[in-house]
Amino acid sequence: MTIACDHYHRMDQDLDLMKELGVGSYRFSLRGPGTARRQGTGESGRTGLYRRLVDGLLKREIEPTLTLYHWDLPQPIEDEGGWCARDSVERFGEYVDIVARALGDSVER
Repeated sequence: MTIACDHYHRMDQDLDLMKELGVGSYRFSLRGPGTARRQGTGESGRTGLYRRLVDGLLKREIEPTLTLYHWDLPQPIEDEGGWCARDSVERFGEYVDIVARALGDSVER
């Protein structure tokens, strides 16, 4: 079996290639608006992975450019009415707060 994309396991190699290519910025999307409330923990376990990515980009002088929402609500939130449900706005705010606390010191965009 051939794996077509394995950024998770090959992140350092990928970032080195970006640096070698002269990439000045890297846009990436976070997944899971509302994951904190979905799980009921108030925390997101994914921010550590993104911290590793952001730190790796900055180490190579590549500007991280973060997209907070890329058309993918978690299914339980979608099932509750998606963006038409007023509670989704509150959940998104909680999510943004988690991300800002985790990455806001290093990501300007």
